[in-house]
Amino acid sequence: MDSQAIVGPPTGTARTVLRFARHHRAKQEAEVAAFVQELFSLGIRCGYDPFMIAAQSAVETGLAGVGGGWLSRAWEKHLNPGGIGITHDDALSPTWANGADAARAMLVHHVAYLGSLPAALAPYVGLDPRYHKVAQAGLAGSVRVWGDYGNGRWAVDPGYTAAIANRARAIRAFETVTDPNEEDPVMTPPIIDRFLEGKCYPNRRWGDVQGRPAYIVVHCQEGFNAGSYERFLTDDASATVMIGLDGGIWRVVREQDAAWANGDVRQASQKARDGILRLGPFPHPDPNLWSLSIEAEGFHNGQHPQVQLDAIIWQVKTWMRRYNIPARNILRHSDINGDRDRDHGRWFCPGDAVYVPVIAAAEEVAVRPNRAGYVNPTAPPSYDGNDKRLNGVLFHAAKGEVRAAVDGLNCREWARRNAFMTRPPLVAGEAFDVLYWIEGEKVEGEARWWVTASGSRIWSGGTDRRPAGLRFTPGITVPVLAGRP
Repeated sequence: MDSQAIVGPPTGTARTVLRFARHHRAKQEAEVAAFVQELFSLGIRCGYDPFMIAAQSAVETGLAGVGGGWLSRAWEKHLNPGGIGITHDDALSPTWANGADAARAMLVHHVAYLGSLPAALAPYVGLDPRYHKVAQAGLAGSVRVWGDYGNGRWAVDPGYTAAIANRARAIRAFETVTDPNEEDPVMTPPIIDRFLEGKCYPNRRWGDVQGRPAYIVVHCQEGFNAGSYERFLTDDASATVMIGLDGGIWRVVREQDAAWANGDVRQASQKARDGILRLGPFPHPDPNLWSLSIEAEGFHNGQHPQVQLDAIIWQVKTWMRRYNIPARNILRHSDINGDRDRDHGRWFCPGDAVYVPVIAAAEEVAVRPNRAGYVNPTAPPSYDGNDKRLNGVLFHAAKGEVRAAVDGLNCREWARRNAFMTRPPLVAGEAFDVLYWIEGEKVEGEARWWVTASGSRIWSGGTDRRPAGLRFTPGITVPVLAGRP
């Protein structure tokens, strides 16, 4: 493999890479899927062999004596796909926001050594913190074949190229393995980042209430991307993504923030009243906190090309798996705003030409709590400052802000360690709002768990405060005040 060119057609498939990653229980599995999909989509457009680059990433993120891929701390904590910017301590690794950005950074880092920047990668140069440093070191254009990397450029290991070849063979062993839960082999549609600043609720927070994606709301623009985007610039309106007639996805608001597409509630359907509108805040619920929104270019009674429908379906399925959203939680905009007065609402939004194929495809997705997804927490009792009992569990009123005291503090569906996670782990210093605390599984002598406004259970032993009441230690019960333990 030493003489194998880095530029060239794919020598393996994305599906095979994902089977390999799933078999080895890769960390951040949803982001691995996003990484692989973008690596193949963008890599093929740029003329690189994404399969071999995926094998290289598996080497860089595998574990000594274990192999596999996407298991390392640098991947799990930072989504670093290739040891980029790491010298001796992975705690100093740069961090990428998601798997797609990690794939773009991986490709750009190759470009830094290859010395010729494809137009499709130009917008992503900033994702590689080493891009300009490679040029400054006089190494731009110094690499053509894989053997050039094992000489202190990407790695100092003289067996680096052989390790990549061996990992590629291990991945290819999964070409004929069947997996009923594997991702669709559809390539990632073209993604264009056109993020708007200030047109959202940052961190999905409105007042003292913080939400999370639990619903997908599909809209039809009754117009075209360019005009709708211009309106977003001047009006109090936005969407998570806009999907064009050409199948391109414009990312307008980051998923961790709440766009302003669904806040106008008028004549809501029973489906919405029984679901998203019960999540609060009260007495004026804002569905934006709990939803991701798609604005489909075109008109409700017009033609929607298959390439556009494929992109909408890809986005819906991606979000369903990433956030564990069931098909029943995919709404029409008219479920939230069903006002038949055309001056106030769009009771026809979106038309059946968009919604029917989307919901049919969504119903094929077996959303399940697993390593790749997060369950929706069970909402706590309504808060009025008093203790409440629900299903035999006493909820102690304790409204306030708490912060994680450690990195990797998990948010769970129930107050026990084996409960499914409801969102990515908290990092040290990250704040969250609580309404109650409850007694749950005792961990390291502490059995009290915070209950957030959205219903997540968080072990208080990993936070900067403990609930007022009793501190649980092995064999000892001691009264303490609220505050730092």
